[in-house]
Amino acid sequence: MPKIGHLCFPIAFFGHFQYTLTDQERIPHSPSGGDFHGKVAISGQDADLAAVQRIVEGTQSMTVYKPIKSIATKSAEVAVQLAKGEKIQADETVNNGKVDVPFIKLDPIMVDKDNVIDTVIKDGFHSYDEVYKNVPEDKRPPRP
Repeated sequence: MPKIGHLCFPIAFFGHFQYTLTDQERIPHSPSGGDFHGKVAISGQDADLAAVQRIVEGTQSMTVYKPIKSIATKSAEVAVQLAKGEKIQADETVNNGKVDVPFIKLDPIMVDKDNVIDTVIKDGFHSYDEVYKNVPEDKRPPRP
């Protein structure tokens, strides 16, 4: 699976990504009123349900999934270390314009029609029924 960037956080996290739109935005239309569906690759981030549904329906190419369990686990580990007064081991630093801020990298996952079941559905982020709600039964892959 290709690596597409890193999810980073000191305590709050942020992503280093640039995409056509976020998953919560509508699929864009050209200024002349034409529809971009099927003409350009549409991608997003956050693996919102509507975006994952668009992926399996074929109107969005991919989204970025940041596994909640990984983020929660690492956040809890860091919180315990902070509570104990221990030094946090950061992977790198990023300059915020004033100071170098340490951060911990977590790899996000590119989700497309080929791995949606093995990612967001397998992790329980979205259910099979939710994701394939708008896809006819005979066009769906086997239920995991």
